[in-house]
Amino acid sequence: WIAGGGGGITAATAADGSVEWLLAQSFVPHATVWSAGDTFAEGGLEQHYSVMKSSRDRGATWTLRGVMSRPYDVLAAPVVVRLADGTLRAFFSDRKNEAIYVSDDRRDDGRFWQLWPTRTRLPSGPGGIAATIAPRSGRLVLAFNNRAGGGWGGVLSLAVSEDGGATFPWVRDLEPDSAVGAGPHAYPRTRAHNLVPMPRCP
Repeated sequence: WIAGGGGGITAATAADGSVEWLLAQSFVPHATVWSAGDTFAEGGLEQHYSVMKSSRDRGATWTLRGVMSRPYDVLAAPVVVRLADGTLRAFFSDRKNEAIYVSDDRRDDGRFWQLWPTRTRLPSGPGGIAATIAPRSGRLVLAFNNRAGGGWGGVLSLAVSEDGGATFPWVRDLEPDSAVGAGPHAYPRTRAHNLVPMPRCP
């Protein structure tokens, strides 16, 4: 079962000049048990894992490119941005609902991700996140529900980074706590970029 992933499609130029599409996805095995309140149980949310897939035929077919997170990493719903140096950087929701995590592929356009994603200072609830690179300033902007813990809702906030997501010195609240149910801000999205071919990492 595909659980989602909010990063959209990233374009890359292959060595032969063709354009590849890269797509991050989360999966939950069929044996997953969804216990009350999305709490952990054998075969539950800890079974989430994420992969990067690629397509050379504009999405008609997809092949596995790399593993981004594994079962028991408890990380899912990756969103991916490309930094100025070519690095692909992924941000993950934490299924323990504690913090947003970040992982990099510095060399190979989604094939080899760091073994242990890094915890950020930003909280993670049960909803999703969204990220983009501002085209003029180059700042990384991340939208998220600014509340840790198992309950849905939380203030919808923007975090801004000038170092590609290594640090987030600025956080601004956009909308109040949605509180009830999944709420209108549980899965924020940033405006999609046009697909622009980008050079492969050196």
